[in-house]
Amino acid sequence: MPISADTSKITFAATLLGIFAMLGAKISIVLLYRRIAPQQAKSGIFFLYGCIAVWAVFAICAQSFQCGGSVEFEPEQCLDGRLQYASITLNIITDALLSCWMAPAIWKLQSSTKARVVPIILFGLRFFVCFVAIGQLVVYAFNISKEDQTWARVVPLTMNM
Repeated sequence: MPISADTSKITFAATLLGIFAMLGAKISIVLLYRRIAPQQAKSGIFFLYGCIAVWAVFAICAQSFQCGGSVEFEPEQCLDGRLQYASITLNIITDALLSCWMAPAIWKLQSSTKARVVPIILFGLRFFVCFVAIGQLVVYAFNISKEDQTWARVVPLTMNM
């Protein structure tokens, strides 16, 4: 059963909005890091911005051009969703970087161990985003080959929210 044109367009728009929402969250984390530790090397902050930019450009292009520039999901035109695997993997890598980036700077502070461990754990909670993305990879791999793509996209799109 082919996916309807309306469903395909809504899926495309929702996925792009999800990418922009994640981009905003990642940039806000880096801005927070810059505000918390302004003495940190600027090259490190620019490295984080660069990683986020590479992920965002790749994710937007992968979503936009996986079907030859068409918003319609036609399995014979598309790359079988293989670009989504790379996009989600890059998302996991950037989130892992963001979750552990401040740990060394916090650990060097001259305060009690408890006062250092708590913020490290709080910043490290971002790893949960990585676990959700790994689940998204598994669900995506399971659903990409299903015949009824309209129904198969319900769970992956729900996980994007």
